[in-house]
Amino acid sequence: FIPAKNSTENKNDYEWIDTNNLETISYYRIKETDLNGKITYSKIVAINGGQAEEIVLLYPNPASDEIQLKINSKNATNAKLEILSTTGKIVFNQKVNLNTGLNTIKNNISDFAPGIYIMKIAIFGEKSKLIKFIKN
Repeated sequence: FIPAKNSTENKNDYEWIDTNNLETISYYRIKETDLNGKITYSKIVAINGGQAEEIVLLYPNPASDEIQLKINSKNATNAKLEILSTTGKIVFNQKVNLNTGLNTIKNNISDFAPGIYIMKIAIFGEKSKLIKFIKN
């Protein structure tokens, strides 16, 4: 259970990390109870915790000053991060060491021009992942 932030005026982000066994398939759905008591449910999503690929999340999206990248790594390894413009120009790059488990990487994007960007995540031994995000 995650309590509401008691605001309907602004977008609110919530986060919850399942610390149970990640080596099996887990099923999730969100139950949202509005401040007026109305209840809605998200669709059910299956997550295969035993999968070979790493789990990667980027938020907030859109972003103004900072983006956070969460990478749940099955092993201690290295990764290369690149942020590309829509023309393919690399506007940021960084090499990071990942620990086994959840890693949080923060990147300051306050100097970026507003627009659409692509975060390229290359984790050693895995396929590269591309995540589109918007800079306000």
